[in-house]
Amino acid sequence: MDLHTYQKLLTLVRRMMDGDKPIEPIVAIASGKPDFRPSAMRQKFASASAESCGIPSAHIENFLHDLDADRNLDMHGVSIYRHGRRICDAAFGAYDRGVWHITYSECKSITALAIGMMVDEGLLDIHERLIDIFERTGLSKLTHAAITVEHLLTMRSGVAMNESAAVTETEWVRCFFESTVKNPGSEFHYNSMNTYMLSAVVTQKTGQSLVEYLHPRLFEPLGITNYYWEASPEGITKAGWGLYILPEDLAKIGQLVLDGGAWRGHQLVSREWIAQMTAKQVETPSHTGRFDYGYQTWVGNKGDSFLFNGMFGQNVIGYPGTGLLIVSNAGNNELFQQSRFYELVEDYFSRPFGASLPEDWAAQDSLRRTCEMLGRRAAYLEQPTPSRWRRLFHPISTRREQEQLRERIEELDGRRFIFPADKKNSLGLMPGFMQVIQNNYSRGLRALSFAAQGDELWCDFGEEDRVHSFAIGFDLPAYTVLDFGQERHCVGVTGAFSQNEDNVPVLKVRFSFLETAHARTVKFFFEEDGLRLKFDEAPGVGVLHTAVSTATEGDNPSRLLQTVLKSKSSDVIAYLLRRTMQPEIFLPEK
Repeated sequence: MDLHTYQKLLTLVRRMMDGDKPIEPIVAIASGKPDFRPSAMRQKFASASAESCGIPSAHIENFLHDLDADRNLDMHGVSIYRHGRRICDAAFGAYDRGVWHITYSECKSITALAIGMMVDEGLLDIHERLIDIFERTGLSKLTHAAITVEHLLTMRSGVAMNESAAVTETEWVRCFFESTVKNPGSEFHYNSMNTYMLSAVVTQKTGQSLVEYLHPRLFEPLGITNYYWEASPEGITKAGWGLYILPEDLAKIGQLVLDGGAWRGHQLVSREWIAQMTAKQVETPSHTGRFDYGYQTWVGNKGDSFLFNGMFGQNVIGYPGTGLLIVSNAGNNELFQQSRFYELVEDYFSRPFGASLPEDWAAQDSLRRTCEMLGRRAAYLEQPTPSRWRRLFHPISTRREQEQLRERIEELDGRRFIFPADKKNSLGLMPGFMQVIQNNYSRGLRALSFAAQGDELWCDFGEEDRVHSFAIGFDLPAYTVLDFGQERHCVGVTGAFSQNEDNVPVLKVRFSFLETAHARTVKFFFEEDGLRLKFDEAPGVGVLHTAVSTATEGDNPSRLLQTVLKSKSSDVIAYLLRRTMQPEIFLPEK
């Protein structure tokens, strides 16, 4: 990135590291995300038993148990399809497969489909140079002369301007052409601004936004109506991120690619383009995972699969040879494909399967019950001895457990805690990572109170500019919509009572932001003179170092952090990152 953008990023990171005052954004950009509103699904996939599609139900059930037992995964949902039929749809914890979910970089592959449609229509040649498409003059006509549309498709533009510009700049196309360039076409360097420029190409060529161009050609034919794709400050669809879409609608797009560009007998994009898009075009660095790269799409290095991939575990994985499609959402500590999820998918589904098997009613019933147990679990919090089976949530059932819960709720009724008026903080219910991505920062916690309403515990979480009121679910999740000014988010709230090693009562609450990969966890420690809160989030501190390093092009893995923190000690940096991502605050009781 250029020096000006880098300095802005430094300023933002410094502000994030300073928890003693609210974070001021570098630029005032709102995401504009509308409220999610349920609607009837059009052109739904037909449901079928796993056996009728050639896969044992027990095989899928074991896969789900392995996902659930892995403590390094924070799964939100998994859906499995074969030959265009849905055979499994599992939600985890408070999450709901009927609520749209952010894709992050998954939608890059949808942008590739738009480029293929333009090629099919004769509107674009992927070997065209960007300076010709945008009619550039001046210095960029020399510095960017070699960059073609194909370089954008394969992440080989060599342009340094990257994702950090999304929170530090407003004119992204200008920044792209003013940024430094290094050997276009020479090597793979993942950069979402390449995808953004593909969207700009669509707009430059057609006069329409990417969404407007795709709606009659992709979304409408597939019956996709309930979605939202963010635009940049200059009005261009972000393309490389910013799409909210229902998991089943995203599965339709995966099925389209699996079927060579056809949907229910209609060829929406040519088979030739799909073949190029899902073929290895460039080898990727080993740290990204086990996939190479095609056109804005990851390709299995064995050549038998394709992947739409978004950070933190958003995936569409297709196996053309067997007609299998796996769609997942998660909040994992990964930017690419570094988690065990991909290993498990390969172990379970890269093998051949027959056309059908005899129905196994007992196994099908067991799979159904497992899916029910995985979903709607109240606490989705750590268990004392997590294991493959014990992590399955068992609701509060005994009368004594219900009485104990009621007693604890009554003990908190009417208690109020106030942060000193002369002090400032930057803590809020929205997870820190999410605040950065949405460019929507908390103004700081001011007061917190509890109230018993029947058998329910309600909490008022007062930030500087708003109060969040919500119930806490102890048996099943409690659902609410939280207002963060620029946007509102569907949230599942789950809680559990316990005590720490000093016998201090603890209430642990998880806020699962259903539309995103993010969750905020807050531990409330009820001490003699007040309330101590310890914050955490998923994805969390484990991915922060990698994310910041990626934003600085990887020149030096700790370059930005060392500059901000004025330290080269990995221990010091790790401590300060934990303090930023896992802050604590004390509120005296009023």
